[in-house]
Amino acid sequence: GRFEIRNVVLGPICGEQIVILKGVTQGEQVATRGNFLIDSQMQLAGNPSLIDPTRAEPLPDEGLSETMLATLSKLPKTDQKLAENQRICPVTMMYLGSMGAPPKVDVNGETVFICCEGCRESLLEHPQKYLEIIKTADASKNQFDSENDMELPPLDMPEIMEFDDSLPPIDMPMDMEIEHESLKLKPPRPVTPQTAAGQKKKARQ
Repeated sequence: GRFEIRNVVLGPICGEQIVILKGVTQGEQVATRGNFLIDSQMQLAGNPSLIDPTRAEPLPDEGLSETMLATLSKLPKTDQKLAENQRICPVTMMYLGSMGAPPKVDVNGETVFICCEGCRESLLEHPQKYLEIIKTADASKNQFDSENDMELPPLDMPEIMEFDDSLPPIDMPMDMEIEHESLKLKPPRPVTPQTAAGQKKKARQ
């Protein structure tokens, strides 16, 4: 048979299953073995290798969509508020409500929501790890919200400067009054030229 390499967009990861959002349609057959052989044959044909983790591009962070919020609204009011504050599943890092109503799990006395039942086992096996992920995500969200709440002037608003009366106008010359003090200078004493005899007499003294 003939194989075709396609770029796909991956969605949530639940255990060993990964949701494919784009690139493969329902009913198509997908090769699950021999991927390295297929990729090497494509490289020989002049195509770039697709088995490269560095080429993976994360999906843009668009926050909770209207569909996700509508899904969370079906929860009880208390659970809805908790799920909206948590926002993400700590196991898959996907938004809650992206895979239907999020299940609620009790982890060491704390309520944690996950995107699907496939994440329950991993959450209970490593509770401290995923609780720390939730705390880190909450801290990042609070920092982002505080930065958005800062009252900053619009970019196109002119800056208003207060006038200082103590300074002279820029276009007016500054009048400076200088107090002149009369200096009395003593006239220099006249220097009398000395003869050779006078210099000898002064040297004897």
